[in-house]
Amino acid sequence: MTTVISIPEQKIIVSDSLVTTYGSLTQYRSDKLYRAGGSCFGESGDVEAGLRFRRWAQDGMPKKDRPKFTGFNEDMFYVLELAKDGLWLWDATMVRQKIMDPIYAIGSGARIAMYCVSVLKMSAEDSILEAAKIDIHTSGPVQILKLSDKE
Repeated sequence: MTTVISIPEQKIIVSDSLVTTYGSLTQYRSDKLYRAGGSCFGESGDVEAGLRFRRWAQDGMPKKDRPKFTGFNEDMFYVLELAKDGLWLWDATMVRQKIMDPIYAIGSGARIAMYCVSVLKMSAEDSILEAAKIDIHTSGPVQILKLSDKE
């Protein structure tokens, strides 16, 4: 899993870098945040499903090529989209769901990160580092994307 947190008011999305695959047998560092179509995205869960979603988003989200997810592991992925019109959640249903909360996180360290930001008043970046102390599937370096005023 991972930890990805967004604070729409700050136009920021932040994540860790640790990817864990195949039941924790393989771990490596990779980019979990990316830009596509004027939005910033962060992915969590099944790596292969996330990469299929990423390719589709970076290709402009053509309806005819919308990915379908049917396998058990494929159902275990989430993508946060920070757009100029707010924060959105994607999952295996491929339905774009509006998030109205002022702070939202996905992944195995999500609750820790949200607690750190909302209760302890930590920065989003520091909340990822704090989650990494507790969640074995979260580790630095921390990645940050900011939605530009142009987007």
